[in-house]
Amino acid sequence: MNDASPGTVNSPESSTPAPKKSGNRIGLLLIGLLVVAAAVVWLEPTRVGWGLVTGEAFYEGRPTSYWRNALAGPADARAEAEAALQNGGNEAVPVLTELAAGKAGDDWKGSEVRILALDMLGAIGPDASEAIPVVTAALEDEDGHLRSVAAVNLPKIGAEAEQAVPALTKLAAMDPRPEVIRAISVYREEAASSLPVLVKILEDHAHDTETRWNAARTLGKLGPRGVQAVEVLVRCLKDEESTVREHSAEALGDIGPPAVTTVPDLVSVLDDPATRVRRDAVRSLGQVGPEAKAAVPQIVPLLDDPEQMVRDATATTLEILAPDVLEEHRRKKAEEENAEDEQAADAGGEG
Repeated sequence: MNDASPGTVNSPESSTPAPKKSGNRIGLLLIGLLVVAAAVVWLEPTRVGWGLVTGEAFYEGRPTSYWRNALAGPADARAEAEAALQNGGNEAVPVLTELAAGKAGDDWKGSEVRILALDMLGAIGPDASEAIPVVTAALEDEDGHLRSVAAVNLPKIGAEAEQAVPALTKLAAMDPRPEVIRAISVYREEAASSLPVLVKILEDHAHDTETRWNAARTLGKLGPRGVQAVEVLVRCLKDEESTVREHSAEALGDIGPPAVTTVPDLVSVLDDPATRVRRDAVRSLGQVGPEAKAAVPQIVPLLDDPEQMVRDATATTLEILAPDVLEEHRRKKAEEENAEDEQAADAGGEG
């Protein structure tokens, strides 16, 4: 018999569980702990934890991010970090490579750190060759100064011509700077593929003088393989800028015997008002070789040039082309000096 009163409905216990508020609190607590842990790792001065988590390179027990912060920090910290990395040699290369690879963007300090790293890699030399891909990539960076620094240091760390010359030539065509052009010159004959770009730079008077004379100089460093540039170099012997004339004359000598057709052109600037033009022109006549012997009568007067550097270069050239003429000149010079000494002595005695 049911004892429940009529109209009364039994209320069975609900089968729906109550919300597990304790579980949510635990989850939030774990998230909070993770955030705190991440903050500790991120803010920890040595950055060791962060470096381990992100797989950075280490030097002296400190990761790349530590060195980046130090180099971008106050002067004292920066100087200390620079000294440590410079003294690190090979051991510092992995960190320096990562520093050089950092993105500069609009962060001038980031660019500054990368430039420091590139220079330190260059100072290490070929032992830093593992950084070649990073330094090569820096040739296309948005920061023009950084590109130039990368160009200077690419040959220093041992980049081979087949890899470096095309990249450097591309940069020179896009952004011709003296530093880039000098980097090409390091590869000498192996940089022959750069000749068309160098000629274009030399002929373009819109470029500054230093850029143009470096192009002339580098054409000479191509040696005999620079012979195709002879025509433009001859024209530049009459350039309005003395440094362009000077290095064009120098380049013709560096090209050597293949530039024999330029002997009359070199002779034509032996009286150039610029001392260094006269010096390089007479020196180049000697480098052209025996085929320049016909120019000896025009060369000899430079033995009495007012500038010592011209007289020295002239003597060197005559030793190659006409040593007998040089000896005869020296003999006559000695006789004249002796005669002058005797006249001075006589005049002194009469007094």
